[in-house]
Amino acid sequence: MGRTPALAATLITFDEGLVSEGDTLFDQYAAMGVFFTPNGFTGTNSITGNPFATNSDMTITATDLGGLGSPALVSGNLLHSFGGWLAEDGDPSIVMTFAFDVSSVSADFAGMAIVGSTGLMAFDAAGGFLGQVTNASTGQANLSLSFSNIRSVVILPGEFNDWVGVDNISFTAAVPEPQTYALMALGLAGLAGVARRRRS
Repeated sequence: MGRTPALAATLITFDEGLVSEGDTLFDQYAAMGVFFTPNGFTGTNSITGNPFATNSDMTITATDLGGLGSPALVSGNLLHSFGGWLAEDGDPSIVMTFAFDVSSVSADFAGMAIVGSTGLMAFDAAGGFLGQVTNASTGQANLSLSFSNIRSVVILPGEFNDWVGVDNISFTAAVPEPQTYALMALGLAGLAGVARRRRS
């Protein structure tokens, strides 16, 4: 029996020509199976103690703020507008929703000034919490999560007083379980049987 081939990761750099500086991120990456929406959380209980924003900004920026690190992990177009961040009313949260299960998600963050304010939180298709990762240091970092059934990820790009740029979001589609392949095979066999009966 052959091995299942490894699935290639999909990479979003915001420099693919699908978004430009000043665009609000939403469904531009729908062909990749990804949708972005603001405000995964609102109100109290932010991981930093500040309230979560009700107006998280998802405008693409290419502003070079300096101090992002050298060499910078993030470059070109970035998620989380510098101007919009100045008007947010709390800690931002941005949701990435996938059209299918993914097994891993990672992103580059830069400009982090507060430990624990930046991260990724993973959820399954029913909204069940799978786990999270937050920054253990300031500056810049690649943060990643791995679970077999991620359907959405909340991106936490810094806190109210901390502008953080997000770039190079990578995700890998989950490999179906063996029973899923078995069900697919049964379904295809059933379709073949129906087609045979119609021909005869």
